[in-house]
Amino acid sequence: MPDYRLLALDIDGTLLNSERVVTPRTRAAVLSARAAGLVVVIATGRGPHSARSIVAGLGLGDPIVLVATQGATVWDNGQLVLHQPLAADAARRVVEHSLAADVAALVVPGVHSGGAMHLAGSAAATGRLRAYAQRGAGNVRPYDPAALSGDPLAVYMMDDWQRLVAVNERLTSDPVAQDSWRVIFSRTALATTAAIEVLHPQVSKALALRVLCRRLGIEREQVLAFGDNVNDVEMLEFAGLGVAMANSSPEARAAADRITASNDEDGIALVLEEMELAPRRDR
Repeated sequence: MPDYRLLALDIDGTLLNSERVVTPRTRAAVLSARAAGLVVVIATGRGPHSARSIVAGLGLGDPIVLVATQGATVWDNGQLVLHQPLAADAARRVVEHSLAADVAALVVPGVHSGGAMHLAGSAAATGRLRAYAQRGAGNVRPYDPAALSGDPLAVYMMDDWQRLVAVNERLTSDPVAQDSWRVIFSRTALATTAAIEVLHPQVSKALALRVLCRRLGIEREQVLAFGDNVNDVEMLEFAGLGVAMANSSPEARAAADRITASNDEDGIALVLEEMELAPRRDR
């Protein structure tokens, strides 16, 4: 068995179960793996504030390694070691595409901007996104393209699948798309709802892990990663062992080296226990 030194965990659909909690068995297994010497990395599409609240509940303590906003930011024990924001002009162009399709958009501020989230769209269209932003303890203001301070981390949309298909087509067919942004288009936990995240063109969880591995002197073969959705594909492919949850999207399953049980069945714990990185426990 390879000498794994880094454990990368997605949050939603992977570390959290359907009740949005970390089960005692999974928590114990992750803490045991850390005690065995593995660097535990939380790799998520959530922003830093929201991700840190999950980490606090996990009881990992310090040092914390956090890959947030799909890899746009990487934090090692509180120190920002990677920051790849979306250019402000690109963000404005993305919002124009969303509004042209009557889809609301949330502009997430960059680390150094110190600004609020900007919410674009009609009152009827923005309700879902406003609730999402406020759950993440974000300060939300109406979108003003002239008031964007610095370069934002991302532009986020959440709507019905078919409505976002139209936005995705606009974004990917834009002549400047390849050099200006990357689009992650995925279904949410609700089958009829989807999400689009638009980021710096080089942002990915895999690149973030590559930066961390270089920083920590870890080979990619020593990386053990768990994920469940399209935003985890490159991370699962990068890892020495990429593990997809049973509840994963087809794309994540295809990218993984193996499939474990679902996030409701302690899939992470089962693998860590099998590898003797955590003591076996009864369900």
